Amino acid sequence: MRLAPLNNQVVFKKLFQDKEILCTFVKDLTGLDIDPERIETEKKFDPPIGHIDIELDIFAEDSAHRIIVEIQRIRYEDHFDRFLHYWLAAIIDLAKSHRQYELTRQVHTIVWLTRKAKDKRFQHDIVVTKLDSSISGGTLSLYPHKLYFLNPFYPNEHTPPMVTEWFRLVVESIENPDNPNIVTERDVLHKAFKLISDDGLSPSDRATMIDELEWERTLKNNRTEGIDLGQAKIIVSLHERGMTVAEIAEMTSLPIVEVERLLKLCS
Repeated sequence: MRLAPLNNQVVFKKLFQDKEILCTFVKDLTGLDIDPERIETEKKFDPPIGHIDIELDIFAEDSAHRIIVEIQRIRYEDHFDRFLHYWLAAIIDLAKSHRQYELTRQVHTIVWLTRKAKDKRFQHDIVVTKLDSSISGGTLSLYPHKLYFLNPFYPNEHTPPMVTEWFRLVVESIENPDNPNIVTERDVLHKAFKLISDDGLSPSDRATMIDELEWERTLKNNRTEGIDLGQAKIIVSLHERGMTVAEIAEMTSLPIVEVERLLKLCS
């Protein structure tokens, strides 16, 4: 069975928008039992939270939890800040007015980093940010919200075994798709194999995958013309979301002519 790569957004969203797979994965990682009323892809907040009209890969919530699952394929200098913003925006959105500050749901944002880290500081399996408050002799958990960064290339003896299975699925789909080395007795993992197998992709899935690959190829080729891949993708994404050249220039601290040049070369 040939697997489609889980560092592709189409394949990633296809897998994690499945309710059984999402709930099992979240339980394995966080220990939370969730029962989403809905699962959305490319979720936006209306109106936007803050100055950026963000878009979330997978967004799910039930009466007690709000779960966000993101894929990060390319190493950006600002991606830790960006996903912190996503997490905080999803928390802020729960406060509906000055009369209603109560946060009725726990917000857990999970980010998959689907490439190896060059910097040894970031070569970890699971990095968790929590909002714990300090007290004499310890901490007080006032806020249950958490932000997770997962890098499946760095499992170790402390990685929970069930999480390690998800890590192996991701890594094998990327590095060994033609002959994946995955052994599991869990039905949910067998279901995941089928969902991301070549046979499980629709013609529409394949077309969108090709578009994404061509987009990345174009950006990589344009590096020879002085383009930073991560920066260019951010600029194009902001422009596609309706920001003007002047607004992008102000946000990125780039000259307007440079923003225009990058948009032209990536068009």
